[in-house]
Amino acid sequence: MNQSNFNEIDSINYNLKFESINETINLDEIEFHNTDFIRNNLIDSKFNNCYFDNVVFDNCDLSNAYFIKTYFKKVKFKDCKMLGSNIIDCTLNNTLIMESNLKYINLASTNIENTKFFNSNIEYSTFNEVKFSKALFDNVVLDNMRCYNTYFKDIDLSNCSIININIDLKCLKGAIINTVQVLDLVNLLGVIVKE
Repeated sequence: MNQSNFNEIDSINYNLKFESINETINLDEIEFHNTDFIRNNLIDSKFNNCYFDNVVFDNCDLSNAYFIKTYFKKVKFKDCKMLGSNIIDCTLNNTLIMESNLKYINLASTNIENTKFFNSNIEYSTFNEVKFSKALFDNVVLDNMRCYNTYFKDIDLSNCSIININIDLKCLKGAIINTVQVLDLVNLLGVIVKE
């Protein structure tokens, strides 16, 4: 069912489609199941304690949005803009983020499980106490990323760009990188490489 705005939704929603909506929304304790968000402009919106199950965000602008204590299950973000958004105390489970711009995003106290980041830009982001379980980063720009108490053990970053990241070495222990990335990370040692 097509929805023209968010004023007519229930606390639990099934099989809805929101298309070309341009508004800032504040949603608390709302569930969306089997729902499509297509070409929506939801800049500065707030999603508090919401639940998204089998949901697609396609070509949406969620810049500067706040997702707090929100659960994402089988969610797909495709060609989305999430510049400066905040994902705090959330769970991303079996989620796909592809061909999206997440520059300056802030992820804090968030669990990322069975989630794939693909062909996306996450540079200048902050990862603060993020917990990964079977996360995949494939062709992702992570340049200038800042990480605090976020461990990349068993995470393959070998085909990602990680130039000038700010991370504690203990958080990189066990991460998978390529030989060129070793040079990108040498600055974390505080040494100068001379040719």
